[in-house]
Amino acid sequence: MGIRSWIGLAVILIVCALLLVANGAVYSPRKAKLEGASVTIAANASTEGKLFGSIGPRDIAEAFTKAGTALEKNEVVLGEGPLRRTGEFDIEVRLHADVQTTVKVVVEAEA
Repeated sequence: MGIRSWIGLAVILIVCALLLVANGAVYSPRKAKLEGASVTIAANASTEGKLFGSIGPRDIAEAFTKAGTALEKNEVVLGEGPLRRTGEFDIEVRLHADVQTTVKVVVEAEA
């Protein structure tokens, strides 16, 4: 390889590194806003706490957006599937491949 090829490769690597840093910087303010955030969702449930239905990523994203923190349903990660009972749950939010945080979702029975 000639010197021009090496310079071209170095430029490409620098640009890629800058893009990775920029992506993290773009998502950092959202991550800071979401860290420690909590939302309460009221759902129809039995006296034992079992939901008549379930709470999915769309419901969680809508609740956070309604509370003032924009969140997309594809950013909500429910590793064990939708929530099917009342209680407090720690939910992973993945804003980017390298940027994730945890939020709290409280599911309460409707009065």
